[in-house]
Amino acid sequence: MVTSVLQAVGRRVDHDSTDTEETAMPLVNIKVIKGVFDTEQKQDMISRVTDTMVEIEGEPLRGVTWVTIEEVESGDWGMGGRAVTTQDVRDLQGVTARA
Repeated sequence: MVTSVLQAVGRRVDHDSTDTEETAMPLVNIKVIKGVFDTEQKQDMISRVTDTMVEIEGEPLRGVTWVTIEEVESGDWGMGGRAVTTQDVRDLQGVTARA
């Protein structure tokens, strides 16, 4: 059996050569740079993304909608050939460094 996770649409699809039936189980994976968002902000992301998926998929899927937040170490994320740090993101947000 082949199991695929289609992250672009947040739907898990299990299939093999004879069975192409979908099992709806939205999965949204959010990647952020570590140290940019606090616990409250991450919870807000989870809540809002869940609400958005429920608007699309329907209320019965709220209980099986998975949202994960993965934190990437500062400097381990690159854009345009350059490593991006927590401070780079804070500078974009107009936030000063935390002590």
